[in-house]
Amino acid sequence: MKMLFAALLLGWALQAAFPLQAQTAKGGWLLGGSGSVRFTDPFYLDINPLAGHFLADNLVVGTQVPFNITTQRYSSSSLTTIGLTPFVRYYFLSTKLRPFLKTDIGYLRTLYRYEVANVREQVRYSEGYFNVSMGLGAVYFITPAVGLQAALDYRINRFANAYSSDHHLLFSIGFGIYLSKNEK
Repeated sequence: MKMLFAALLLGWALQAAFPLQAQTAKGGWLLGGSGSVRFTDPFYLDINPLAGHFLADNLVVGTQVPFNITTQRYSSSSLTTIGLTPFVRYYFLSTKLRPFLKTDIGYLRTLYRYEVANVREQVRYSEGYFNVSMGLGAVYFITPAVGLQAALDYRINRFANAYSSDHHLLFSIGFGIYLSKNEK
């Protein structure tokens, strides 16, 4: 509830500070993100804030900072991941529901922590990996400046310390605040 209140307060403050339109016009800005949480064992929290700038009408380039935590209560293990993933997104149509194509490429680092059974010693190591994803989605503008978005991505992770990779589909839900350039 506090997160929802904070998001609404931030949206109101940004609307008061900038002239806003739900346009994906050149010179505008996109602020937003997506996230998910799972309360079972293992607990999982994933947050992906993003910011981008419209270099041309309907074309935004920016970066996101993926962050996630996974913990297992019964095995005393955890994973913490943070990264930097630049993205490109292209929007179609000029309606309340705007489909988009997207791609991103980035580097992430994961810190693993776990206890060795019967030894009571904690082991830590980290691993870096690259990811590339391509996908499609849509944003629905609930106000002229705020949109709810959903996307389906095909992601490839390539691990730096091993000669392995994994491939998977991801479905995400998020929001965006669209700040327009003040045209005079």
